[in-house]
Amino acid sequence: MAYFAGIDVGSTMTKVVILNQGIIASVIGPTGPEQRRLANRVMEEALKKAALPFQEITYIVSTGYGRINVPLRTIS
Repeated sequence: MAYFAGIDVGSTMTKVVILNQGIIASVIGPTGPEQRRLANRVMEEALKKAALPFQEITYIVSTGYGRINVPLRTIS
């Protein structure tokens, strides 16, 4: 089964969603000055909620103000 993730790093909030045929997990947190660290943290939280290892994620898309600061992204 393929799983996909989207990370939106906005100027005030950072959101992550993990999907396959529907939403498996989502996390929202405040954006701070360390966008890379926050992107990793919210992704880890979403993976924990979904009970999935990172290796199960097929594709990661990043969007928003801080999209270039997402080291996990496949495309932005």
